[in-house]
Amino acid sequence: IDGTLEGTGRVVGALNLGSATLRPGGAGEVGQLTLEGAVSLSGTVIELAAGPDGTSRLNVQGSLAIGFGSQLFLVYQLQDLWPVTDTHPDPMAPGTHLDLLSVEGSLSGAHLLSAHVLYVDPQGGRYFWSPPTGQTASFRWQGQHLVFDVTAVPEPGTWALLLGGLALLMGRSRWRDARQASAV
Repeated sequence: IDGTLEGTGRVVGALNLGSATLRPGGAGEVGQLTLEGAVSLSGTVIELAAGPDGTSRLNVQGSLAIGFGSQLFLVYQLQDLWPVTDTHPDPMAPGTHLDLLSVEGSLSGAHLLSAHVLYVDPQGGRYFWSPPTGQTASFRWQGQHLVFDVTAVPEPGTWALLLGGLALLMGRSRWRDARQASAV
């Protein structure tokens, strides 16, 4: 298939997706798409919409072979991200864990899939996202699932307190051992 395959529901049968675009849900719409059968990707773009209503998900109920040039984009609409309030939390806050793609059969070429987070503005501009200072974000394969995690990185002051506490514990232990040795 060349072109675009989008929507929700199930597609039954083997799929060979060349330079196609695969969008569970649709452009900017959250949805879940299940592919039943052997799926082959080569130069394929997978766009998963994300926003306040959740995240699109792709399920492969069969084998998945990933070829060169395949990319996955987690796409956020800018208007869905701001302002951050109590009733509209930051979807990219530390602790975010998204299960984006699952494979029930064999998985090959997982290391060939490059994954990115994109912001799209109302005029259609696309911007790559990188985590702010104090956060890390990663796409990783967890068994047969591709997940996206955002975690907090401790500040230097936190590391200093931790190392200082460990030094105090080690010093106290040595002092106690020396005291017990001199008492004998």
